[in-house]
Amino acid sequence: MTAVYWLVLKKRWYVFLVVFVIYFFMNLLIWNETSQFIRNFSKVQVMKIEAQKESFDFVYTPLSNLTDSDMEPTRNKLIEQFSELIKQDKVYTNKMEYLDGGELVLLTEDELKKQFSPGLLIISLNDLILRDITLSDTEPIQATIRELGDDVEIVPFQEQYDKTHQYYRDNMLFSLYVGSFLTLIIFLLLRWLVVSTWRICEEEIKVLRLVGLSYRRLSRAVTFFLYSPILLALLTFIISAHTIFYFGLILWDYVYLLTLAALQFLWVTIMISRRVKGELDA
Repeated sequence: MTAVYWLVLKKRWYVFLVVFVIYFFMNLLIWNETSQFIRNFSKVQVMKIEAQKESFDFVYTPLSNLTDSDMEPTRNKLIEQFSELIKQDKVYTNKMEYLDGGELVLLTEDELKKQFSPGLLIISLNDLILRDITLSDTEPIQATIRELGDDVEIVPFQEQYDKTHQYYRDNMLFSLYVGSFLTLIIFLLLRWLVVSTWRICEEEIKVLRLVGLSYRRLSRAVTFFLYSPILLALLTFIISAHTIFYFGLILWDYVYLLTLAALQFLWVTIMISRRVKGELDA
């Protein structure tokens, strides 16, 4: 079989290389978008819960030519506005940890004054959530924030959820569409390799049959040989994901990547089996 391997590689090495490159970058594309969707699924679900509660979020949004101002009276006015909401248990902090599975914490008067100090306002607002209020209730606070020159908007959580959910979903669907197209190309290239192998090595295969190599062993050997660029590309990607890319693979990444690889292996196996069956029937 070694002679068959070298003969096919000598005449069709570029096909092996193209399959390797396409499959590696296909895995990279699918993993990059699908893994983000999976990793952020729980975060998006938390945002959905807040959207259903009609909560409000603070979002950093560069707006205009506002100049930073440290007007103490205006800052005190903002603190007073938040104090009124705090008394009604409508202001929560710890949003970033909450989206990652933590707990929301009611904002206290002491924390309010500490966090709303000069230079920390944008950071503090970004970690807040307003509950049980209406859009009209947010307008005076929004006006005061703009007076201070801070580019922070108060928006319904529904908007944040819609944008975030659509972003991850659309990116994942795009990667799956492109991945499906690349998979079709790989299927066609593998089919070409199967046909080429039997045409290029017709005499060598006849000799192997004469010396007693069974069609079952021949089929198995050729299957793993033609599948080798897929396997090498997958292993190269997995190693790269854990050594080069910063967040590696999670369990679900292995599930869909190995499922995709298994489909490729099944395709090669079916084509080789049909070819062998054709030889037996001939």
